[in-house]
Amino acid sequence: MATTSNKSSDGNRLEKVTVIGSGNWGSAIAMIAAINAEANPKQFEPTITMWVKEEDFKGHPLTEVINEKHENPRYLPGINLGQNVHAEPDLEKAITDATAFVIVLPHQFVEKIMKQMAGKIRPDARAVTLIKGIHFQDNQIFPFASVIQKELNIPCSALCGANIANEVAAGSFSESTLGIPASGKERADSYAKLLERPEVRLWKTLFETPKFRIRVVEDVEGVCLCGALKNVVALAAGFIDGLEWGDNAKSAIMRIGLMEIHDFGREFFPSTKSATFLQESCGVADIMTSCMGGRNRKVAMEMELEKEMLNGQKLQGPETADQFRKFLVSRGIKEKEIGNKFPLFDNVWNICYGDMKPDQIISGL
Repeated sequence: MATTSNKSSDGNRLEKVTVIGSGNWGSAIAMIAAINAEANPKQFEPTITMWVKEEDFKGHPLTEVINEKHENPRYLPGINLGQNVHAEPDLEKAITDATAFVIVLPHQFVEKIMKQMAGKIRPDARAVTLIKGIHFQDNQIFPFASVIQKELNIPCSALCGANIANEVAAGSFSESTLGIPASGKERADSYAKLLERPEVRLWKTLFETPKFRIRVVEDVEGVCLCGALKNVVALAAGFIDGLEWGDNAKSAIMRIGLMEIHDFGREFFPSTKSATFLQESCGVADIMTSCMGGRNRKVAMEMELEKEMLNGQKLQGPETADQFRKFLVSRGIKEKEIGNKFPLFDNVWNICYGDMKPDQIISGL
């Protein structure tokens, strides 16, 4: 496709940012991007375009309300997004000439939207996914960064961490982990060199604020896996809370769950790094946050998994536990071996889909 490019006063290309998605996290990250785009006029065009799947809000199109009020009252009420966030309901208009795509969609819509974008974007564009989930197809697990990269034919990084959208938008301190693709066959031999990578200069500059700190790892797959698999651990923590077994028990569940995620990642996705799971916000910190207040944990605590799922409000935790198990079975791993290698994940699956009771969650741990 033909491309146009705005340039700064020194002749460098300005990045044109489009956020694909407008839920609470999409709106929050658009707000942050808008602040940083304005603060870096030699790197970014000032306007952040946010693609919004149009819907009605109190008799008015939601995009119209966002653009007039500079707020997303449906998904992030009470937060000023900034006058330079522009809501656009037309996907093709939203992506035209964009050089930086921030993908923040519900996981079930990602492949469909990426196919609609394919062939209509600049070949020199880059993307980052903020989606906490995995793509499951033919009994195989694919991190969403790889799905986006395949469909759009552009490099894709990943941003994930202990990031509750409302708290980030309100300016509370938090951290996040930016996973970038490895450059060639060699990894950066120091953190300082890692920060010199073009993807880091783009995404870290766009997202980091004094109260939203970004750490960088050369591990896209590890960052993506953490964001998805922690939902299973959150279910287990919710069962513990519902049973009123106390903080010691929940801490043990978090530790065991973290190690099972680590072991799974290192065995089946060998490009991942142990430190991503054990030291970064996307790993240990996100598990803590999800086990203290996430939706999966809250529903599990009320022991209403079946009711929640029957109401059509499908939780990611049970679905991910099922995908995790099917992936392992497709690799020829027998049921007993799954229980030996990943006992917590196996127990969560049996509580969600088998006949195990929540008070058996610690069986075999």
